[in-house]
Parts: sequence; structure tokens; C-alpha cells
Amino acid sequence: VGADDEAYELVKPVFKQWASMVVRAGEPGAGTRMKLARNMLTCIGFAAACEAQKLAEAAGIDLQKLGRVVRHSDAQSGGPGAIMA
Repeated sequence: VGADDEAYELVKPVFKQWASMVVRAGEPGAGTRMKLARNMLTCIGFAAACEAQKLAEAAGIDLQKLGRVVRHSDAQSGGPGAIMA
């Protein structure tokens, strides 16, 4: 949420009615910038997954098996989210 302290305290209980996590990102507009950064991580992850799949396919790797390995290793390591501060 991008808001000053007073506005954040006012809206926080309302947001908690549907959101499991409510974070004050900073001043007005900061929440939008945080969401943009989060969306960028998601889109980059999708693009990387597509490229990795094409590489694996070109190398003759079974994509079903690759999918199982990726899902297992991400469950163990936390995937890219594990490196975020």
C-alpha cells in the first residue's frame, strides 16, 4: 500500500479482510511501483522458463521429466524468491 501513515492505518483493517499480507510500501504511489517490480519478476520468470524449455527440447530432454525436476527443486530451494532480501 502506498499511503501516508494516517491513511495506511485507516485502510489496513479493511485490506486485511481479503488480503493475507498488507505491507506499507511507502508514500502514495510506492505500492504501485512495488507491484510493478513484482510483476516484472513474474514476467522474467515466465520468459526464462520458455527459453529453458526450448533449450532442453533442442537438447533432446524430455520436457515432462524436466518439469518434474524443476517443480521438485523449486519446492526445495524456494526458486528465485529465495534470493530476495
